[in-house]
Amino acid sequence: MLPIIAFVLTISILVFIHEFGHYYVAKIFGVKIEEFSIGFGKELYSRIDKEGVKWRIGSLPFGGYVKLYGYNQEDLDAKSQELYRDKTFFSKSIYARFLIVAAGPLTNYLLAIIIFASFYMFVGKVELPAIIGEVVINSPAARAGLKEDDRIIKIDGKNIDNFSNLKTSLLLNPTHQPMNLEVERKEEIIKIIVIPEKTKIGIAAKNEPVKIKMGILSSLYQGVVDVVDFSWLTLRALSQIIIGKRSVAEIGGPLTIANESGKSLQHSITAFVLFIAMLSVNLGLINLLPIPVLDGGHLMFIIYEAIARRPASKFAKNIALRIGTIMILFLVVISISNDIKNLIF
Repeated sequence: MLPIIAFVLTISILVFIHEFGHYYVAKIFGVKIEEFSIGFGKELYSRIDKEGVKWRIGSLPFGGYVKLYGYNQEDLDAKSQELYRDKTFFSKSIYARFLIVAAGPLTNYLLAIIIFASFYMFVGKVELPAIIGEVVINSPAARAGLKEDDRIIKIDGKNIDNFSNLKTSLLLNPTHQPMNLEVERKEEIIKIIVIPEKTKIGIAAKNEPVKIKMGILSSLYQGVVDVVDFSWLTLRALSQIIIGKRSVAEIGGPLTIANESGKSLQHSITAFVLFIAMLSVNLGLINLLPIPVLDGGHLMFIIYEAIARRPASKFAKNIALRIGTIMILFLVVISISNDIKNLIF
């Protein structure tokens, strides 16, 4: 039951934040907002506020939407266009429309930055030097010649400051691809080649992690750095899947999210909130991809309009939206299939 509760709570928070970004910026630019929905399907609850916005909760907690008046000009009749001429989405400038569409993903990024920064201020940044405390027998590290007290300083030419950097490098490295390590051993620099197995090399840290609290500005800066780094990590992993260096089996769906959110909530509230932050980064990033149906696809149409000085034709939009829908459905099928396989096997 806990994974279900955690999943619904996680998705509801992320969707609300995302859609509220669209809602708030649209309101700033004077766009009439018709509906704000968390979830799809049968209506479980709804109310209409004093501005005429219908707030609703749907029975299927897999997304949400903000319905902006006149998002598509062709959907309005002449009378409606005249009555609310200055309150339609399409009546706004390219700049305003771009910000309204981009606001959803950017609000997800903002949420993640605030969560990370708060963690660094009130809990502390975890510091764990990349010094080896244990080498597992017959592991890739042992076969490569790594020893206790070795400090890993570089992997494939990239500086390694702590074990977090090391884990990132392993996650980005497809299985069985050699990694070139530079190791400091008794004030001597040694070059070692390690071949990971399932993103592991078989080492443990020597010291216990230390949490160092940070100030407001440094926490915010580190939060931004974390969001950028996590986005880059996700993009690298996606590109490796596309070119075949990683398996599509790594793509998780709703069951994976439910399972991981349940685990994090069971561990602690802090772990659960950090999990929400990481998912928020993923949601923001995915929505910025230039795929029709997603926010990134709509931004692509707006950019085209700015360059060509005219909107894309209805025919071109329909074709692009159909392609985008097929791509999203394909990803949904893969992710759910992976969830079922993991559940069964």
